Amino acid sequence: MEIDKPVSVRDHEAFAVKNMPDLGYDVEDTKVYTWRLNNWRKLEKRITSPEFECGGHRWRILLFPFGNSLDEPETVSVYLDYADPKRAPEGWYARAQFALVISNPNDPTIYTVNHAHHCFTVEECDWGFTRFGDLRELFHVYEGDTRPTIEDDSGEVTAVVRVLKVPRVVGRAPTPAFSHPQGLQDGSNTMVPSVLPVVADLNPVNDLHPVTDIHPVTDLHPVTDLRRPT
Repeated sequence: MEIDKPVSVRDHEAFAVKNMPDLGYDVEDTKVYTWRLNNWRKLEKRITSPEFECGGHRWRILLFPFGNSLDEPETVSVYLDYADPKRAPEGWYARAQFALVISNPNDPTIYTVNHAHHCFTVEECDWGFTRFGDLRELFHVYEGDTRPTIEDDSGEVTAVVRVLKVPRVVGRAPTPAFSHPQGLQDGSNTMVPSVLPVVADLNPVNDLHPVTDIHPVTDLHPVTDLRRPT
């Protein structure tokens, strides 16, 4: 019986093949950006990576090392953030497929990954995982591994971004219906923007409803964390 060999995060092509399914769209551009972080336990509550370019757009990683929800302590929250939406041309949008990864800096075959696709707009300019992973588990050595994901208080956060060529219907604005969560761990991850708009009705036009369980879902669901990061 042939055993699959671990795929390294640094083997970009093989990693993307394993963790980012073909959505059936042409790819305009692909970028892999890795951000090394030391002294994890001393990090600020909200930090952003340096910017990187993909498909003519500026991106960055938005990280909450200790979580972005009062209801989910001891978690890690990670998002892909459109770096400067206010300076982008009027009516801009970017449809992207992406994977967000936290990996061991000494052994990149040990990692935690989630992937998704989303239509980034000025209203929803970041998208990712509020419950990316349990912080204690990221520091834990699992059976079969020799190291934890975060080792000696250090880890690497990687964004693999594909900007897609998705036809736009003339006269119709981009729609969040393109977005979809695809957590690769246990399906319990809620993938939402880092900040939800403060409005009276939190049900978007696509009839999205709050999550009441942790089972895998096929639709996006808002959460109740309305904190706006500073």
